[in-house]
Amino acid sequence: MNTKINFHLFFLFILSLFYLLPFIVFGELIIQHPLDRFDNEIVFNGMIGRIFKGEFEAAKLMFNGNYEALFFTRIFHPLIILFAILDLNYAYWTYDILVQIISYITFFIFAKKISKDYFILTLSSSLFVSLSTVYSPVMLASIFGLGVAAIPYLIYLNIKNKNLKLKHYLILFFFGLNTHFYEILVIPVVLLLVFFFNKKINIKKFIKIFSTFVFSIFISNSNLFFILFSDFEFQRKIITYPLDLENNFINFIKRIFYLHHLVVNPFKIWIKPLVELFPYIILNFSIFIYLIFTRRKDVFIIYSIIIFIAFLCFLERTFFFNNLIKHFDNLNLLNTVNLHRVYKYIPIMYVVIFLYINSNKKNLILCFVGIFSLLYFQIRPLIYPVFYSLLDWENLNIEKKLILKENFYRKNFLISFNQFRDLINTKNLSDKNITKKYVLSFNNYYNFNEFEKLKKIINNDRVLFLVDPNLKTVLGYNDPMIMVANNINIMGGLAQFYSKEYHKKFREIISQELDINESIREAFDKTGYRAYAYVNDFNNVKIDFLKAKSLGAKYVFSRKKIANSSLQIICEACENNKYLNLYIIK
Repeated sequence: MNTKINFHLFFLFILSLFYLLPFIVFGELIIQHPLDRFDNEIVFNGMIGRIFKGEFEAAKLMFNGNYEALFFTRIFHPLIILFAILDLNYAYWTYDILVQIISYITFFIFAKKISKDYFILTLSSSLFVSLSTVYSPVMLASIFGLGVAAIPYLIYLNIKNKNLKLKHYLILFFFGLNTHFYEILVIPVVLLLVFFFNKKINIKKFIKIFSTFVFSIFISNSNLFFILFSDFEFQRKIITYPLDLENNFINFIKRIFYLHHLVVNPFKIWIKPLVELFPYIILNFSIFIYLIFTRRKDVFIIYSIIIFIAFLCFLERTFFFNNLIKHFDNLNLLNTVNLHRVYKYIPIMYVVIFLYINSNKKNLILCFVGIFSLLYFQIRPLIYPVFYSLLDWENLNIEKKLILKENFYRKNFLISFNQFRDLINTKNLSDKNITKKYVLSFNNYYNFNEFEKLKKIINNDRVLFLVDPNLKTVLGYNDPMIMVANNINIMGGLAQFYSKEYHKKFREIISQELDINESIREAFDKTGYRAYAYVNDFNNVKIDFLKAKSLGAKYVFSRKKIANSSLQIICEACENNKYLNLYIIK
């Protein structure tokens, strides 16, 4: 009994390193990737929390007040109450840890039906939890609720021999109430897994389980279904786009290994995803190589589910599918759902396969790879902040940067390491003025103290927040949602749904900037969920400030100083910060 507990404690401790290591090194918890976290979902949850407390005006912070509480994705999710009880920072981390614990428990319960080896059970459960701690652009992250955590439990209930009890229905209902409706996509995946493990499907039980789960999902997402099936005209039109056969096939192969975001030559272009996806690479390819060498038919059968998922994504990118969606308004729901989100179940499948392979007899090589991958998942948030902080990359001599990059891209790793060793300064890690530029934490992203002072100037008036589309760093006062997090009203915003009418009005403000940048014009006109005041050249701003004023804007915020006859300076380099520049529209 003690041995079993020790396994749990050991792997839970490893999982806790994801939180402990950044706190030990930087004194702050780190979110490793801002996409769908800092720039929208965390802010949305915070706004919902305020609405839960009766502050209904919180929904009006974005889109010049043209936003409704019912447009929020998780307005009816019970767990969001945490954001009403705690401040934004503590609410997020409490929510995150709670989802991770539930994920560990659900996978462990499922895994016990497959194996009796506690080492494999706890290692597999830890790998499952870790899936959300790396580059997760397709809603694997815990911020999206209990949908992913519910998947192992759905499989478990279907393969257990005993009848369902009231507690099972209640748990299913709770999971569904805290799940985005995208998770309905998991039904065929669970169906195939149940058939694999049971060799048959109890249709009656399957229907009971998913009826309860889907019904509760419908309740907690009823506002979104109402929007989708109503006459409300929202701005979002095209989510996917077709690919030619060659590129689509390449993506199909990359998706099989969960490497869709990895370019063909990562050492030459876009090295960051290679580092972020590395734990997936070593685990997924190890399992694939195991399959090739052992030729186990049972493993290939379960692996074929991965191929099936990747093929669904392939179909979505075909010209036939896209033309079908484009010409039939009744299929707009598919357009909005984004069917390729089924892609996120691929890494889950790899963990299930890892569990299955080791269920009766451990494969020592795969176990070693699994532990290495697990440890890498936990240290991942530290890699880039530590690297950039040690060098103070922004202030590093340009010539030294180029030499370091050149040797790395030429794979002269020993020379690169020696150069890095000569350039590092360990004292930088304890210097907040340096780490603030590289550590992706709540305080460093939202800058609560600085914007609290600006809030006293702005009060309840509305701000047009200028955005630099060319800025590569995520820390740099370049996201209008920062102001929303600080309870400041803005003209634009980011949301899955907002009115098509306001989308057109906002376009009039930024039309000249869109005309000179095809990339942001395509993004704004087709997907349209970012209503940002993009500025291509801050020395020649082409924003129609008078139009913005007529729509309700009083102030303009810019991370760079600007000169325009329509603006009057309130403060430049406010609070001695060069990134805080506030103007009033004349």
